[in-house]
Amino acid sequence: MELKFIWMGNYRSIGDVTKLAIDPKVTCLIGKNESGKSNILDFISRNTLLKSISKDVYLQKHREFPEGSTSTLTFEFQLSDEEQNLLGVSSKIEKVEFSHDKPNPALSGAISEYFLKDTYSNLCEDFENLGNVYLNRDDIKKQFSNYCLSLKEAHQRISFNHSEMFNWLDNIGNQIYFIEEDGFEKYLNTLSKLKEYYFRPYNLLPEIFYYQESFLKNSYNLNIDFFDKGVGSDSAIENFIIATKCNKNIFRTATNSTNAGEKQDAKEEIQEAVRAEIEKPFNNFYKQENVKISISIEGTLLRILIKTTGRHMQMSERSNGLRWYLNLFVALRANHTKSNNVIFLMDEPGVHLHVDAQKKLLTLFTDLSKKENQVIYSTHSPTMIDARKLYQIRAVENRNGHTVIHNAVNGDNIQGSSKVETLSPLLHAIGMNLNANIGINPSRINVITEGITDAIYLNAMAKYLNQYDFSFIASIGAGNTPLLASILSGWGESYKVLLDGDKQGNTTFRTLSTVYDMEDHTIKLDDIIKDASNPTIESLITPGDFNNCGIDCTSLNNSSNKKIAAQAFANYVYDKNPLSTQTKENFDLLFEKLK
Repeated sequence: MELKFIWMGNYRSIGDVTKLAIDPKVTCLIGKNESGKSNILDFISRNTLLKSISKDVYLQKHREFPEGSTSTLTFEFQLSDEEQNLLGVSSKIEKVEFSHDKPNPALSGAISEYFLKDTYSNLCEDFENLGNVYLNRDDIKKQFSNYCLSLKEAHQRISFNHSEMFNWLDNIGNQIYFIEEDGFEKYLNTLSKLKEYYFRPYNLLPEIFYYQESFLKNSYNLNIDFFDKGVGSDSAIENFIIATKCNKNIFRTATNSTNAGEKQDAKEEIQEAVRAEIEKPFNNFYKQENVKISISIEGTLLRILIKTTGRHMQMSERSNGLRWYLNLFVALRANHTKSNNVIFLMDEPGVHLHVDAQKKLLTLFTDLSKKENQVIYSTHSPTMIDARKLYQIRAVENRNGHTVIHNAVNGDNIQGSSKVETLSPLLHAIGMNLNANIGINPSRINVITEGITDAIYLNAMAKYLNQYDFSFIASIGAGNTPLLASILSGWGESYKVLLDGDKQGNTTFRTLSTVYDMEDHTIKLDDIIKDASNPTIESLITPGDFNNCGIDCTSLNNSSNKKIAAQAFANYVYDKNPLSTQTKENFDLLFEKLK
């Protein structure tokens, strides 16, 4: 099931119920400090979808809400066609709702429909009707008890609104009723079918895993204090030990035993466990390169060594990307979390990594999402934002003490002084200068151009033609114009995007039109110069005007010459030299289109 939306309300800074739209792969939360990003992730992480939320969560109400007000958290999932066919239901939607006035989460939609089907009712009826003769057989009772116990444990996870469907479970005691001995197998077979039927929909629901970032160190001193008091331990080494599935006493023996043979046996057992429980499954999880993981124990000192090519290296000698992924995997194993069909929550991941490592995390998130996972993370770092995937970004704002979520940065207006701070990571991500306020003028039409040369031409011609309605903002390539347009839209500023008629311009136009619904705000130079092939801003100027400036038109294909030509033309215009009627008409038409 794919998580589509989360509604949340009345938790810490989250006041009135607000909706968070979840991308099918990666969702990025940006916003200034104290906007509520961490509160959002924390609230989501407080559940397992099939168990009630701890009562202490509901005590953390928004300070402005009255006593007795309800905290709510609702997840909406969408089934794939395959999942819908598997369950044999008409609904494609499943909702899981939590609130403090209900002991368990309430489910509605596909799963409820699934359990109301005749197939399930018939299985329950068959199970009950089969037993009517008591057999006092200890071996049968034990076998039957094991089947029932597993189903009863599962029953404890079922949502409150489904409990009445499982009343028959409550009547199962130590006495078992059968017609005959071979009827027992039939009875167990029916119970097995019930168990399979029960687990089918719930196995489709993803796990939620809140990754608390920690990094394995080069070495750990596993002395007596470590085992007795936990002195010097951290979550990373604790996770590592748990992930090996070795009892902690094995590590105690390997590091602190005075018996040489006993100590060596423990070391070998740990090494084998590391190979089987961490190294092998990690390579199935990571898949970017083959990784060998081994341990070295000298006295009480434990070292974890990594080898990809060449020699074994200490943790600090490996790439930060590999280390980050390994620590995530170890945490998953320690918490018995699956590696697929997981919703990963991460608050400021990679905050201690250098810029290049942070950039690689974006690739790792994408790889992670290919395993039927979804990633939701928060960040302040511009290097942790993929400017090409603006649709994955959600802006979080603190508005008068309440967290507000903007599911599209080109949608709802972000208010007041938080505008620049909230969206600054986006601007930094494409190298824009915040100190210059990127040329935005709230009293004019802000025209976003593909590059600086376009802005130079337009500034000069706007002054020449007395067009004072515009402010020109130079983007860094056509591909970044959607980002700038979204920022201006989010700020509530008037804007237009001007694109060349070349391949890149056409591609960007389709993106602006179909993905961001900005077609009405976009002008292509094809609309101005009808008879030119792949028109650019230079196509608006006649060869004669370029010649008068001392510019050879044939040299304009060279990018370095374009800036020189643009500045030369601008200087010519600023000196109030005459231009041809055609050039003036072309720019007049363009300015009219931009209004």
